[in-house]
Amino acid sequence: MIDTYARGGFDVFPASEALLSKALAIGGAGCISATVNMNPAGIHALYENWNSAEGEALQARADTLRRIFQAPTMIAAMKRVLSEFAHDPDWRFVRPPLTAMDDGRLPPARVPARRAVRNAGLSDAPLIVSALRARASGAAAM
Repeated sequence: MIDTYARGGFDVFPASEALLSKALAIGGAGCISATVNMNPAGIHALYENWNSAEGEALQARADTLRRIFQAPTMIAAMKRVLSEFAHDPDWRFVRPPLTAMDDGRLPPARVPARRAVRNAGLSDAPLIVSALRARASGAAAM
């Protein structure tokens, strides 16, 4: 698809960040991914430096974080991590047909999501939580 459309000037955003380096190498324009909301700085660094000496390590880190969220139900897993970083259990709630992620559905070895994410190098979650709180308080004031 990239070969067919990118040559004609059409920007192609294939899949998630898991294929970002490969897509950029053949003319892809970027990626579309839910987990970019959890790792914006890391995925931006990968986008900017995919073909540098650190590109392979950046791709590996993005892949590790993606696997944390992809193993369980993705949206519930991301909300679970936000809940833990924000110390706010309300972030665990999801809308039907999704269900919240309980302790039995955590990634392997039942590692708390917060520790797993920090160990994988995610540093943006506190910034995301702050932005979400500010947006929520602004919406409540309207």
